[in-house]
Amino acid sequence: MIGLRKRGVATADVLMPGARLRARPTVVAAERDGRTVLLDLRTDRYYGLDESGSRFWALLSQGRTTDETAAQLADEYDAPVERLKADATAFALRLAAAGLLEAE
Repeated sequence: MIGLRKRGVATADVLMPGARLRARPTVVAAERDGRTVLLDLRTDRYYGLDESGSRFWALLSQGRTTDETAAQLADEYDAPVERLKADATAFALRLAAAGLLEAE
């Protein structure tokens, strides 16, 4: 879905405890039928997210931490919060590496 690049400052910032995350200003998102398409206006690249990726994106891209995202998803789904924390962190790293997400 999203390729990884060498970890840089932007991706390292995502790992900071308590880091609030947001979509980069050059990213446009459109959701339809539970799926999201992201367009990076800098690179003209599109990224497709499935339903779970779309829900993670909706929470992560709006100023939440990975821990807050995991807690919200644990309330919504029958999944252990620790697993969701690991998934949210891994997904945030992939989004940051693709240039779609950054720390505030």
